[in-house]
Amino acid sequence: MKKFKINVQRSICILLCLVLYSTVLPFSVSAEGTKNRTVRVGWYEGTYNTTGSDGKKRGYSYEYQQAVAAHTGWKYEYVEGSWAELMSMLKSGEIDLMGGISYAEERSASMFFSELPMGEDKYYLYINPSDTDISASDLTTLNGKRIGVLPDTLSARRFYEWEKSHGVDTQKVDITSTNDARQKIQNQEIDGFVLNESPQWESDNISPALLIGSSYNYFAVSKKRPDLKEELDQAMQKIEKENPFYAEDLYKRYLLANPIEILTDEERNWLEQHGAVRIGYLKNDVGVSLVDAESEEPVGIINDYISLASDCLQEKNIEFQLKGFDSQEEELQALKDNRIDMIFHMNQNPYEAEQNDIILSNIVFEVNIAVITGVKKFDENKENTVAVSKNNLLGKWYISFNYPFWKIKEYDSSDEVEKAVHSGEADCFVVKAGQSLKTLEDSKTHSVFLTKSGDSCFAVTRENTTLMNILNKTIQTLPVSRLSSLFSVYENTPGKVTLAEYIKDNLRVVSISFVSVTLVIILIIVYLMLKARKAQIQAEKANAAKSDFLFNMSHDIRTPMNALLGYSELMKRELTDPKLLDYQEKMEQSGNLLLSIINNVLDMARIESGKVELDEDYVKIRDIYQGIYKIFQAEAEKKGIHLKMEYDVKHEHVICDETKNKEIFLNLISNAVKYTASGGRVTIRITELDCDRKDYVRIRTQVIDTGIGMSEEFLPSLFEAFARERNTTDGKIAGTGLGMPIIKKYIDMMYGTIEVESKQGEGSKFTVTLEYRIADKSYYERATEKFSDMDETRISGKHILLAEDNDLNAEIAQFILEDMGLMVDRVEDGVQCVARMEQKTAGTYDLILMDIQMPNMDGYKATQAIRRLADKKKAGIPIIAMTANAFEEDRKKAFEKGLNGHIAKPVDAEKVKKTILSALR
Repeated sequence: MKKFKINVQRSICILLCLVLYSTVLPFSVSAEGTKNRTVRVGWYEGTYNTTGSDGKKRGYSYEYQQAVAAHTGWKYEYVEGSWAELMSMLKSGEIDLMGGISYAEERSASMFFSELPMGEDKYYLYINPSDTDISASDLTTLNGKRIGVLPDTLSARRFYEWEKSHGVDTQKVDITSTNDARQKIQNQEIDGFVLNESPQWESDNISPALLIGSSYNYFAVSKKRPDLKEELDQAMQKIEKENPFYAEDLYKRYLLANPIEILTDEERNWLEQHGAVRIGYLKNDVGVSLVDAESEEPVGIINDYISLASDCLQEKNIEFQLKGFDSQEEELQALKDNRIDMIFHMNQNPYEAEQNDIILSNIVFEVNIAVITGVKKFDENKENTVAVSKNNLLGKWYISFNYPFWKIKEYDSSDEVEKAVHSGEADCFVVKAGQSLKTLEDSKTHSVFLTKSGDSCFAVTRENTTLMNILNKTIQTLPVSRLSSLFSVYENTPGKVTLAEYIKDNLRVVSISFVSVTLVIILIIVYLMLKARKAQIQAEKANAAKSDFLFNMSHDIRTPMNALLGYSELMKRELTDPKLLDYQEKMEQSGNLLLSIINNVLDMARIESGKVELDEDYVKIRDIYQGIYKIFQAEAEKKGIHLKMEYDVKHEHVICDETKNKEIFLNLISNAVKYTASGGRVTIRITELDCDRKDYVRIRTQVIDTGIGMSEEFLPSLFEAFARERNTTDGKIAGTGLGMPIIKKYIDMMYGTIEVESKQGEGSKFTVTLEYRIADKSYYERATEKFSDMDETRISGKHILLAEDNDLNAEIAQFILEDMGLMVDRVEDGVQCVARMEQKTAGTYDLILMDIQMPNMDGYKATQAIRRLADKKKAGIPIIAMTANAFEEDRKKAFEKGLNGHIAKPVDAEKVKKTILSALR
């Protein structure tokens, strides 16, 4: 009946398409009316236009063109070619528009230029610091060097002018493109090259050493399309009016490169003669330098700055010494007395800095600020009375600089400040945004976030300009917003109630809850096992019904399992009491056994229903075996079993289904270790055999143990579902009897063989023979290197939106994510998730973790709604499914629906981290 309905629906759809086609066809001439709305755009790969490996276009010029189209309604037809070819086509009218073109008198005769510049080009001399002796501080090192330039370009012209004005004489080598420059410098055919600023060189260890010059660039329009010129100018003016910093944001996103910061001789001598830089910090500065009661060391971004700044200037390491103070007045006095060299940190306020005879550095990090107020409709732009503690120098500096029209009223203590606001004597008091959430509020007060952040700087004495120059160079090398993001992480760390404390205070409740959940899951498993056992002896229709039932139950089982194993893991991290740790270990073992049983039952059902397919990719065979060996090494040692692996394979790089191969050998080795007594041996022998098939490798794996073995009568039924030898059940060894049937099915899918030899009381030998297609070794190594070199520090400080309707699962996920250094906001369904993305500005969140089965709107619909948002940056946010829909078809469906990743519950913290890193990359 279902198939009949589907066929009817398809027939109706085809009929409607034919009707629509026949209706529209006679009016195809109407397309002429919109012909002039199509703009032919010159597309050259480079700094302003890039095409990803997935075929998607991006770049400074591309994004700006899309913003223009939002005001003009233009449709673009991209014409590809080299820069020189496209410039010629623009002059002849073969294309209409091209971005990133510098203005020149001779060019203006053959093309129009937009009234407003679309950006600014900065031209740098790029070098590989490890392959050359060129020094930015000694220009004579450039003489005679081979420098690559793009002929007949403004960057080349600017370099000739710079060279002449600085008395430098180099050898010029023509380059044709960025790829040509990259190839020539790698082959050491050139010592450096001059091109536009771009961050693309960082992965090649190529850095901008010297700023050669700069110029504005424009959109250029064909003389044959004056109509486009007028529309373009109007659109660009609207863009600038709506967002004055639009071009600056594009510049930061696509062009900004971190130049090499070089110490001058004076700065280098200062560091050598002075020694360690003495940093003064506040002992009670939450998020920045709060002193830990146990270690008596500061905790906060001060440590991150020192770690990053110590070796950021390449040629010279900087040493730092820390000295803590109880107040800002003490810090200032110590600076004036030359007991410290710098203060970490002061708020931006040039006037107050001058009054205190100090100078301030560039901005190091920003802090979001809020007020606690009793005013119902607080307006930061009105004259307000703000209460401040007398010793809160940073607060007073922030207020007088950002809100000079506010009236500051000083009090002796923070308690008096709060009382003044509660009584109405003052309108508000200022706190860091994170602390506003922790400040005790009543019905009379509430928090309001201010629009002006606190800009924090370093401070040194007025005459110490050399140190200030050094500090500003360290700030220049810091990743954008790095310390600001980390500040938010540290700011929210203090004052949390630990899980261990909660468990100790509520041990009885936790234990009862855990036992109850475990019993419920066991009852579900028993019920499923009985259903599966009964279904096995039924006909094909009954078997399909069993499979459907198990699939539907999977989500409901995995949700409490996620809570069970998640809380168990959290307890393990916090507990120190040996007795509680022993309880936790037993609970974890039971939970993992239950999960194993669930997976086996569901895997068997999926295999029988024909829903399991091979998912092949590039794999190194050695990695599979070594990973499995490490898993069982500790368990074997604990049982007193001698575990040995013998490996003899030459063609290691293959294409195969890594997950299913792991499951085959995990089952075999797990059984060998499980059924072998203390003092026994388990040997894993992997051997490459001769293979008749071209470009294939044949590998034989033998798992040999000296365990309890199997009887001759049992062997014929070994691969039947639910079959178990009597001596294993009598010995109370846990298992479902599904492991061997599952691996047999997988081996059959791969056209391999499995043989078994066993004798009761003496042991068993399993021999698996599989053939794999040989893979390209270089591809595997590049892929592995790319992942292993991934900078995991990029995850810290990122802002995550978690969509999860289950409170227990949300709590576990939030703990795992915050433990990685992430900031987490939670919503309870898809409707709230979409609404939050619509309300918040683009860039508020870096990634969304999306549950799939949620009330009101599920995760798939929420994802599709977000992808349709008008703001392209919001619409393109990475979204990862974190769901109890755990099958392969669920993973594929997630990608089809526009998600960027899939994490199955129960969640594994390491898998979560890798998936997030991959999505952010």
